[in-house]
Amino acid sequence: MLEEPEPFEAELLQKEEAEAKAEAEKERPRLIMFTDGSRLDDSAAGYVVVWKRGQSWVGIKTHMGYDREAYVTECAALARALESVSRRQITPERVTICTDARAAIRRMASEEPGPSQRCALQARKHIATLRRARPGIVIEVRWCPAHKGVTGDEKADNWAKIAAEESDTPNAASQIARKLQAGNLREEVGGGATVGWRADFQEEI
Repeated sequence: MLEEPEPFEAELLQKEEAEAKAEAEKERPRLIMFTDGSRLDDSAAGYVVVWKRGQSWVGIKTHMGYDREAYVTECAALARALESVSRRQITPERVTICTDARAAIRRMASEEPGPSQRCALQARKHIATLRRARPGIVIEVRWCPAHKGVTGDEKADNWAKIAAEESDTPNAASQIARKLQAGNLREEVGGGATVGWRADFQEEI
């Protein structure tokens, strides 16, 4: 028998552009994350999840190889954001995840077969984990207009391109390392030419 999928118990919020921008820029006492995916002209793809820690922006990323559609990277980013929160040692009272991909938001609420079904089902599992850890948690997935000067969205957009272009060649790795340094993102270099970076949080390690 197939396992029944977890219910999608999170708020999906898609306001008008002005209101959505204001909400994305609002200072919140709890965790707010921004996600983005990118597909480059050479078909390289990747995604990021970023959030603010003190005065600095930190994040986690995945290079997805080649020939992944941008839509798939956006969905994967949302699922990864929820996974990241579910793995924290202390579950927050509220988490807000902002994305500029309306289609990815809609996909998270659907369990229908098709592209990114796996991401949607994973997102539900992470939400269920969060609700077991803190039954009263508020989980919001908000649409944020792209390229409108929202700092978190701009950071995610820039770093998603870096994630997409990550390569196993030494020259490309050194170029990415310089870009990460310029973006004030903590980096690790190991395993030859592999360049990776992650959030400066113990539960993310």
